[in-house]
Amino acid sequence: MFMRNLGNTVGAALLGGIMNMRLHAYLNEHAPAGSGVTIDTANKLLNSQERTSLPENVVNVLQEGLTLSLQTIYLIVLVFSVISFLLLTRLRKNKKA
Repeated sequence: MFMRNLGNTVGAALLGGIMNMRLHAYLNEHAPAGSGVTIDTANKLLNSQERTSLPENVVNVLQEGLTLSLQTIYLIVLVFSVISFLLLTRLRKNKKA
């Protein structure tokens, strides 16, 4: 049980870090010049009142950045799932005597 909790904690931290890194890179590349868009600005998308205060082009950039970041995370989880499946198929079955 301890290893399961440790794996969940490390996995969440690792995938969260990768997501933030991808989002940061996307925003540096695609954010409108002088808009001051950062990763923290993405939090405003979750609040409907703050979201309406953002310009439409900034909302579009943030949504696209989050979409691409999440796609990266899903692909990483898919790779881990396939590896886990392949390792599980290699386990030996206990034969009853």
